[in-house]
Amino acid sequence: MIDKDVAGAIPNILIVDDNPLILNVLKGLFSSEGYCVFSSQNGQKAKEILDSKPVDVIVCDVMMPEVDGYELHQYVREHRQFSHISFVFLTALGSNQDVLQGKASGADDYMVKPFDPEELLAVVRGKVKRSRSMAESRRDSFNDYRRKMVQTLSHEFRTPLVAINTGTELLLAQEGEGGRHVKLLEAVHRGGQRLERLVNDFVLYQQIENGVAERLHQAHAAAKEISPLLRRCKSECQSFLSDFDIEFVIPEEQLFMIMYEPQLKDALDRLFSNVQKFSKDQKRLK
Repeated sequence: MIDKDVAGAIPNILIVDDNPLILNVLKGLFSSEGYCVFSSQNGQKAKEILDSKPVDVIVCDVMMPEVDGYELHQYVREHRQFSHISFVFLTALGSNQDVLQGKASGADDYMVKPFDPEELLAVVRGKVKRSRSMAESRRDSFNDYRRKMVQTLSHEFRTPLVAINTGTELLLAQEGEGGRHVKLLEAVHRGGQRLERLVNDFVLYQQIENGVAERLHQAHAAAKEISPLLRRCKSECQSFLSDFDIEFVIPEEQLFMIMYEPQLKDALDRLFSNVQKFSKDQKRLK
């Protein structure tokens, strides 16, 4: 019985051997165990498969045309996206020197033909576990790095933006209306607000992609009456879209909704913003 990962994905095995008979035997052996099997008769074709298919373990011959097993192994180890893939040599080269050379290459295992099918299956099972563990560790490390980068960028962008927006607001309040420098301040203020929205959008996108937004909803969502929120949104909407013909119906009866209010409020704000941005001729919101 094969081991699946947490997502239930079936492990993928790539067999590389220029002997069609051996290739078919190995395909039958691994397929009977429930593995997804890719195959190639040379290392060059194997490279193409690696570039287009997910692979957990490579079982590879040494002596092959075009690109031999050692060259393919070097290719795999030189490319970071393949670093989790376990590499097993399965070859007829069984002298002590050949075995020592194979193990010294850095491959994960070196087996000699003729082989014991049960032994080969046991080796591959262990290599699948190692490959999946390394891939998961790499994903976790990348997610941690991305989360720290988002937090850092969020702070580094928002700090100067607060100074820009607050400073221009204070200057505009002091200067009143009119004047060339006032128009310049207004342009700076609009630019700062737009950039702040872009930063907020970027942070929100990362929260959604990383599952943070979903976890916030699960932790804070509760049944709340929706009418008070809609009334606040209606007031803001009428102020924000003052040149629109707005029909905003709020139900009279009590209606409850499972919500995390900041997320729902943000969604409605974005809806109104898009209405203003993309409505050209028809200034109507219903």
